[in-house]
Amino acid sequence: MIAEGEAEVVLAGFRVARLRRGAGFGERALLRSTTRAATVRALTALTVFAVDRISFLCAATGQPLEAAEEIDAEIQHLGTDGATGSVSEVLAQVPLLRELDDSELGRLVDAATIEDWEPGAVVIREGDRGTHMFVILSGRARTTVDGEHVADLLPGDLFGDIAVIHQIQRLATVAAAEPLRTCRLPLEALTEVIVDQTSH
Repeated sequence: MIAEGEAEVVLAGFRVARLRRGAGFGERALLRSTTRAATVRALTALTVFAVDRISFLCAATGQPLEAAEEIDAEIQHLGTDGATGSVSEVLAQVPLLRELDDSELGRLVDAATIEDWEPGAVVIREGDRGTHMFVILSGRARTTVDGEHVADLLPGDLFGDIAVIHQIQRLATVAAAEPLRTCRLPLEALTEVIVDQTSH
């Protein structure tokens, strides 16, 4: 959690979000016991509060430290069931979209398409041009670069945004590893809401 200063979130060499006082980061890796999905780099002198994984899980669930192992096991068991809350609430937790107000999030939801994918279906393909970005609502997706597995994506994770925002080819292939539900956000809505917001 940032106490003072500003930082940027960098993914695949591109800045995808700017974080200021009060912003938190790193919670997904703690909740899922996975590797970090992005780099966070200080833009100014930075003071942060750091919380270890067990303390974070206990604080988030209200359970004592002795229950940490059970909490951990339950979270990992439920990890791919789905993101909680409405589509708007899920989008509000995406780092790139956190600074949007309810009206702006509503515009994105109105423009969104909810899609279901069978296991093995390719959602985006490396080298293609991107016109949409996606947020996972349920299931698990597999990310590959040059045919090599690089990461798994879970509910609440965003992908495809770099190619859309920077107007470049897709950097990776993302395919459904199991039955997958995504929220597809089109370029037009991103241009109106997100790109303008992040340029301020």
